[in-house]
Parts: sequence; structure tokens; C-alpha cells
Amino acid sequence: MTEHETYETRTEITIVIPASGATDLTDVFTGRIVIPHRVELRLCHIDTPDEDRRWAHVAVYGPRRLKSGQPGHEISSGCWEGSTVWCGWRKSASRPDWLTQLLVDHWPDGWNPTLAELSAAALEASRG
Repeated sequence: MTEHETYETRTEITIVIPASGATDLTDVFTGRIVIPHRVELRLCHIDTPDEDRRWAHVAVYGPRRLKSGQPGHEISSGCWEGSTVWCGWRKSASRPDWLTQLLVDHWPDGWNPTLAELSAAALEASRG
């Protein structure tokens, strides 16, 4: 490889997890309420000569809960990869236990659980 050649190796996976029956989730950024139908866990590893980046993204999808209580159009609520979601300096929300458990139950082998602020002990316990 010459001085000016570069490369990028990207490994990316998306896991879709059914979430029917989970309790409603309020989006921290918009205040909209999602009736969870599925969770998407996206994991990415980018390797270049100058850096090695790994990250996770967790989003919840489902119909919006309307003021009438009825379901509306599908919406999403993202940024749940951390145990706490921050929206500016005033608002935050803790990731619900049901969502943390879904992530623990479906976390793929070979990926560091700290990408989604999960403990290795929780993964071990779930895999028995």
C-alpha cells in the first residue's frame, strides 16, 4: 500500500426484534407516544488505517398513540442505545426495562455490549 492509498472495512448488522405487547414509549425529543411493534438494533464497525470506530443505534417503531388513544401512522423513536436518552440540558429519560431486556436477549455474539450500555453479566445471565 502506498502512502496515499486508504481503505475502509465496514461491518454492519441490523437485527429486527418484535416488540408487540411492550408498554408505550414516549419519545424524549418530540413527546410523541409510540406503541412498540418492533425494535431495530443496528451495529457498525468501521476500520481504517487511522481509526477503529464501533457504534450502536437502537430505535423503536410502531404506530403513534393519538390523543384519542387510537393508533395512528407508524413513527419511530431513536437514540435508545444508551441507558439514558438526553435531549438538551433539560430533558432526559431512562431506557425502559423491557427495551433493555430485549437488547440483552438479542445481543449478537462478538459485539461489545457496552456499545449499548449493557453489562456483560446481564448477557451471561440471559444465555444461562
